[in-house]
Amino acid sequence: MVKHISKDHIEYTLVKAEEVLNLVGYIPMISLITAAIRSFGGMLQLILGACFAAYYFFLLKFFKTGKIQHLFHLKTGLSHVAHGFCNVMRAKIEAIPFLSLIICLPYDRLFRKRFKYSMEKYQEGEEIII
Repeated sequence: MVKHISKDHIEYTLVKAEEVLNLVGYIPMISLITAAIRSFGGMLQLILGACFAAYYFFLLKFFKTGKIQHLFHLKTGLSHVAHGFCNVMRAKIEAIPFLSLIICLPYDRLFRKRFKYSMEKYQEGEEIII
């Protein structure tokens, strides 16, 4: 029996993984491990997001029904491409000992800005534009 895994469940798991990687990634030398994990995860997210976006782009262009849903999923795929790219870039910073401590820690704590998944935006009451 195959269990359905929702997009929100996947995004929740990604959020928790990134939160842990962010905290551990501040620690010099250990950040080398988080950099490798984040880099692999970011590349995977980027590639899968591109496949997802391409699939829904195809559906959007060649099928007349479900245009709004296809557009929403296309946007989600592109969002994962951008998010994966950001994770790869952060991994490059974490790969240099002490650089994450100098750059990422102040950024994360002072600005509290991060690339949010669609389910996080929905939970905070932000409008999700389709």
